[in-house]
Formats: sequence, structure tokens, C-alpha cells
Amino acid sequence: MARHIISETIERGEPREERLGAPVRPLALSLVLSLRPSQWTKNLIIFAALMFGQRLQDVRSVLYAVAAFAVFCILSGVVYLLNDVADRESDRQHPIKQHRPIASGAVPVGVALAAAAVLGTAALLAAFWLRPAFGAIGAAYVALLALYSGPLKHIVIIDVLTIAIGFVLRAAAGAVVIDVPISHWLLFLTILLALFLALSKRRHELVLLADGATSHRRILEEYTPYLLDQMISVVTASTLVAYAIYTVSPETVEKFHTRMLGLTLPFPLYGIFRYLYLVHQKEGGGSPAEMLLNDRPLLTCVALWALAAAFVIYGPDVAFLEGLTARHSDGQITRRDSPHPARHRPAGLPLPDEPRGVPGCRRERRRHRAEGEHLVALLLSGDLDHALAARRGDPRDEAGRVRSRADPRLP
Repeated sequence: MARHIISETIERGEPREERLGAPVRPLALSLVLSLRPSQWTKNLIIFAALMFGQRLQDVRSVLYAVAAFAVFCILSGVVYLLNDVADRESDRQHPIKQHRPIASGAVPVGVALAAAAVLGTAALLAAFWLRPAFGAIGAAYVALLALYSGPLKHIVIIDVLTIAIGFVLRAAAGAVVIDVPISHWLLFLTILLALFLALSKRRHELVLLADGATSHRRILEEYTPYLLDQMISVVTASTLVAYAIYTVSPETVEKFHTRMLGLTLPFPLYGIFRYLYLVHQKEGGGSPAEMLLNDRPLLTCVALWALAAAFVIYGPDVAFLEGLTARHSDGQITRRDSPHPARHRPAGLPLPDEPRGVPGCRRERRRHRAEGEHLVALLLSGDLDHALAARRGDPRDEAGRVRSRADPRLP
């Protein structure tokens, strides 16, 4: 009965705030809320290229990435304005979306369109100023999502694929703006994870609205909870398998000079399982950004994953473990970070000198790793006395004499 009365007042065109007796917000504040700042966390995918492209310690790249994040926050806000204008009638039938400023009448349609034009133009000009290729991706993002607000959202499966491609464009923009190669792994994982979120959102809408789902969004009549659960299962498995393969692939090991990235796999496992738990048991999934911010276990999981991945990529080398993983079955050690990774040396022999021209911080990291591999080689050869001497800082040569750190044979 209450919903029927509300729908009648909507048809009469009365502002939502006045109907509910809620205080009327200033137009400027309502316009800002129409940009949906709470959804801007989706643009954090822009920083993925910064971290995995090994530019996190480059101040210029960090500033460019922050600027790109700001540009895409404005562009995504423009897309939300266009989408809310196009969906204002159907949003008024939704128990949650009916409170959006445009659907409730707090922001007139003309004001929303004018703001979208001004903000979109300014953001695209800034994007092209940062880097022309970045501006082109930003323009493609706005065009694609504008099409989504029109015909694409009414085509089954294409609707969720369009949302996923929007995330891929964000990830690609983060790589282009700091001028690093766009990893195919980054694109694969982004589209899979975005599909997982989009399908979960469709399921939430279908379950929440029940019989009224098709009146809110016509495309929902093409889906069923069972079909969406099957799609979610496929995408979930694909995402986890792809991430696991990525962390241990030879390309990744060669790029980051470590095999330890695979140890971060438990975080995506828990994060996805936690999200599925919220979708199925708590009827969540309608807004992934709000779920991330409001669910502390999920937010903690994402933060710990980011810290763990950053530590593995940028942190100090775990020399002992690295030495064990680099050892071959024939008792030889491979210098994975040397210019000649195929070279081997018999266990127990000193490492060659460090290559010249290497920056000081990188040379120090390699020296620590070389010392760890040298210690492992001594332990594996059974030379416990020399291993203990090396651990104390007074390594000995083959004749048992203590060698100085100035000895060129010592790494």
C-alpha cells in the first residue's frame, strides 16, 4: 500500500524530499552527491599499473597516477549523471535508487546535463594535457558508458561485458599515463574481476526486487538467479586460477626477481569468498564500492593484499628462501637477476663481481641476495664451519682463511 502511494506521488511529479518530509539539501550538495563520490573507489584500479609496473618509488609517476585518478573520478561522475538522467523513471520504482538526487527531483535534469557537459569537457582537456593517449582512453570510456546508458544496457550479457570493459579502460589508462607497457595479465584479471562484480550486482537486483525486477530494468527478465550463479561460478574460478598462474609465471618471476608473489594468493581467495558470502547470505552486492567500505573484513583483506604485494615487489629480499627456490636439482644456483640467467656456478664457489653501472640501492639488494645464495650453497655443500663463519660476517675461502669484505671474490 505504501509503495502504491509513493508511486502515485511520483506520477504527480512532487519532489521526493518534500514527500518524505526530509530536509531539502542545497542544489550544489545534491549535484555533488549525483557524481557519487562513494563510487570513486572503483577508480583505484588506475594505481595497479603504478605498483605492478614498478613505478611506485618514482615521484613523477605517482603524481601522474594521482592526476589520472582525479580525472577518472570526474569522468565517472559525468557518466553517473548521464545514467541517472536516462534511468530517472525506472529508478523511482527502486527502493534504494529512488532516493538519488535526480530521481527524487532534487537536481533538475537540465542542471545535471549542463554540469555533465562542463565537467566532462574540463576532464577530457586535462586528460589530453597529461598524455594524448590517456585522453583518448578517457574519451573512449565516456563514449562506451554513454552507450551503456542507452541501448547497450538492454542487451543480455553485453550489458555486463560493457561494465567490465569500462574497468579495463581504467586499468589501461593507469598504465598509459605513466608510460609503462600494458600487461595482458592486468587486462585479463581486471575484466574477470569486473565481470564477477557486475554479475553479482545483477543477482542482487533480481533477488531484491523479486517480481518488480523487470519493471525497474527490462534486461533483468533475461536473467534468473540460477543462470547468474552459474556465470558467477565460472568467473570466480577463472579469476582465481588466472591470478595464481600470474604470480608464478616465468614472466612474472623474471620481472620482479622473486617467486614469492604466489604467497599473496590467500588474500584474493578470502576476498572473493567473503564477497560471495555477503551476496548470498547478507543480500549484498548492489554497490561493490559501498560493500568494500562498509565491510571491515573485506576492506582489511584488500588492504593486506596490497601491502603484501608491495612488500614482495619493493621490499627487502628474503635471501635464504630465494636461495632455496633458485637451487636446481644438480646442486647449482642460478643468478636470476644477473644479465646471464642461464649461468650456473658449482655450490661453494664465490659469486662473480657485481656488474658495474647498477644504481646503489639495486646493487645493495643484489649483494644481500648474493650473500644469501652463497650461504645456502655452503650449507648445501655440507661446509658448516664456513657457513657459520659467513653468517658471523667473517667468510672464509677454500683454504679456511678469513676473507675481508674488500676481497673482490666476495659478492
